[in-house]
Amino acid sequence: MDILHTFYIQLGNYISILPLIIGLVRIRKLNPAFLFLLLMIACETAVAVYSKWQATQGINNIPSLHLMTFLEMLFGGAFFYLTLTTAKLKKTLFFLATSFLFYTAFNSLFIQSIEKYNQIPRTLEGYLFVVFCFFFFYELLIKPDLIKLSKSAEFWTVIGFFTYFGTTQFVHLFSDYTSEHYNSFHKALRGLNRAMIIVYYSIFTIALLMENKKNSLANKSNRFPIK
Repeated sequence: MDILHTFYIQLGNYISILPLIIGLVRIRKLNPAFLFLLLMIACETAVAVYSKWQATQGINNIPSLHLMTFLEMLFGGAFFYLTLTTAKLKKTLFFLATSFLFYTAFNSLFIQSIEKYNQIPRTLEGYLFVVFCFFFFYELLIKPDLIKLSKSAEFWTVIGFFTYFGTTQFVHLFSDYTSEHYNSFHKALRGLNRAMIIVYYSIFTIALLMENKKNSLANKSNRFPIK
């Protein structure tokens, strides 16, 4: 049982390496949106590994989380911006993402101590990614064609974002409480977050394996006209 538990913890810690490797191997087949996704995964992996090292050395790793929040929105937002096709939604997304980037940078530099967990920015980031996912789903609903979603890497990537950020908000909302009270509630939230991280990067792995410019939603061969 201890071996399985340890494996589960380590899998949650380092599973991001899997989609990173897949993306690097297939980098020539990735369109610009997925290159930004790959950059996001690379930054998340680097920050995660570095913060784990900081923790083992007794160094406060919270500043690394401030940086990761900024980089996730920067590159994740770029992925959604390049994936969306409706001008109004792209402009709205650009405004929301850039406003958040300015806010989280200003918060870390001038408002909140960088040594403390950035609870509000992390929670707000999650809500924004869920909103971006709804932008994508809305575009799917208004398209005049039926899409082969099972072959759409964009669709599976958005599902990954929606699954993780749509289910882990409690982890950030109650972070202050859980940091002070190590109890069953704390363990449950940690377990939920780790499980969703595994699902998150597993879906990204599938999407990066599927991604090919020929399978893009913009490719008419992936559509069936509705008459």
